[in-house]
Amino acid sequence: TVMFWNQVIASWANSSSPDKSFEAANVLKNHMCHEGDDEATVPDISSYGHVFKACATSHEMGSRARNLAGKVALTCWKDLKASSLFQLENGTEKVNKSLMDRGSIAIVFAMTASRAIENEKLRDEVIQSQFDAARRLGLVNAHVLRAFQTVGSPKVINNTLGKFGPNNAAVNLFVLIPQGWKRNCKRI
Repeated sequence: TVMFWNQVIASWANSSSPDKSFEAANVLKNHMCHEGDDEATVPDISSYGHVFKACATSHEMGSRARNLAGKVALTCWKDLKASSLFQLENGTEKVNKSLMDRGSIAIVFAMTASRAIENEKLRDEVIQSQFDAARRLGLVNAHVLRAFQTVGSPKVINNTLGKFGPNNAAVNLFVLIPQGWKRNCKRI
């Protein structure tokens, strides 16, 4: 089941192996069937979130682990964007409950993992794409804003948040951003 495979991926994400990003992604790609397959165990948003966590926490494990994590994060982000998980429900502005509960977390880990992408221009494009996905889905919360401020280049941050005072604390920014950007955030 998806819960079993998510536990395996989470174990890799929490391991001390420098190859954990690769191994977590390997479980996602090779052991979980994808949409359209018979008897599929389809990855959910948590599956991707655990892979992004493995990538994000590889950052301090040396240059080899960081480079590998950057490549894995980029591939995983492309796969997630192409999946049906980041779709709005039936043309509405709502997302499914799983995405509402865990989507912001996955985006935070994705952004944090993307800091390992070596090419600065590509890194900026990916981080902007991640923030744009959160904005389109209405999943921008203070955690997403903080991650964006932490890993985005000053140019990307200013282009996106300039009119809101991009140097404001994320909690203050959350109050200033349009309601549509945060419409599906889980209320805590």
